[in-house]
Amino acid sequence: MNYKLTEHTSELHNCPSCGKQALVQYETYQYRCLWCGFDRDVSRMSPALPSWLAFVISSILLGLLL
Repeated sequence: MNYKLTEHTSELHNCPSCGKQALVQYETYQYRCLWCGFDRDVSRMSPALPSWLAFVISSILLGLLL
């Protein structure tokens, strides 16, 4: 497979699948491990809401309903 790199970078990241330092960014939101082939599109990932904030919001909404 041929990949077009969008920008030059020599930084490799640790792969969450195999643990090797072989994860590269080959598109703006695309990462692939050169060792095991793990692939991830981070454009579809949403930031996680902190659990304490979810608890506070839930408590406020519950208080308003009662």
